[in-house]
Amino acid sequence: MKHAWVLTLALWLGALALAGIALRQMPLGNILHAAGQLSLQQVLVWAALNLAVMLLSAERWRQLLLALDTGVSLTRLLTNRLAGQTISFLTPGPQFGGEPLQVLWLVRRDRVPLSRALLSLGLDRLLELWVNFSVLLLGLLIVLGMAGGVLPQDRHTMIVVLVLLGLLSGILLLLLRRPHGWLRPLRQWCQRWQHHPRLANMDAHWEALDNDMKQLSGQSSWLLPRCLMISLLIWSAILIELWWLTLCAGIDIHPAGFALLAVSIRLAMLLPLPGGIGSIETAVLWTAPLIGADLSQALALLLLMRSRDLVLLLCGLAALVAQWTRQGTD
Repeated sequence: MKHAWVLTLALWLGALALAGIALRQMPLGNILHAAGQLSLQQVLVWAALNLAVMLLSAERWRQLLLALDTGVSLTRLLTNRLAGQTISFLTPGPQFGGEPLQVLWLVRRDRVPLSRALLSLGLDRLLELWVNFSVLLLGLLIVLGMAGGVLPQDRHTMIVVLVLLGLLSGILLLLLRRPHGWLRPLRQWCQRWQHHPRLANMDAHWEALDNDMKQLSGQSSWLLPRCLMISLLIWSAILIELWWLTLCAGIDIHPAGFALLAVSIRLAMLLPLPGGIGSIETAVLWTAPLIGADLSQALALLLLMRSRDLVLLLCGLAALVAQWTRQGTD
């Protein structure tokens, strides 16, 4: 019990310290001023688009759990995802960070078996990465096609994205179509640690994971298309939100310029910086003259984007408090 309290305190101190660093780097006064210039209609549309992204993200996770005969409410998954993504936002690199806590909350609060929690979240993240790189590759092709030429650095970026996309596709197909192709070697590799007292029940977990993989493999014909459709809807909402922000910032952007802006922001988010602070600003300011935006419009767009990040960060911190409070009362 004492160790649990020490771990909880350490996590809270770390999260609050990272949140403080992130907030200090945000121009809060300018952000509030920029957000205050929006009309009520603009704010409502903006909020609806971001809510759609969060709900669809939680729904994709829920579909994976339902395929494993595990029902968890959308509200609980949304709270879990918000809290976990807050940790991911505050740690270097936006793709990962809060997943272990999401699994912990799913197991302890919602009584989901460990194998199903790990499998559902792992597949959810893998699907998200696969779609992210697919959209990024499509954006690069659009930008290069409209530009009418390919620069050497563009070729290198496309090769890297293609390799990553190929690896993710192979892993995804291997997970769903041939689960025994990776599960048995992984189990044999992990047997060297099974003598540890904390891993005495690993055989039961392996059997449960094996059964869950068989169940998912039998449902992949409908599960994969459904999850991919949800992922495409998420990306549609993300792109519409970015387009809406450019309108609010007064930028009259053409399709090629929008593709360049979206690709630049997504590439900047892949850098190992908490919340993309610094990298996203550089990407937008670099792209601004190429899309016909002046400095004031680029700064307005950045302030609006950081306003969204600030609201999501505060909502995520509230969700984080709710998760730990409920865990303490369960």
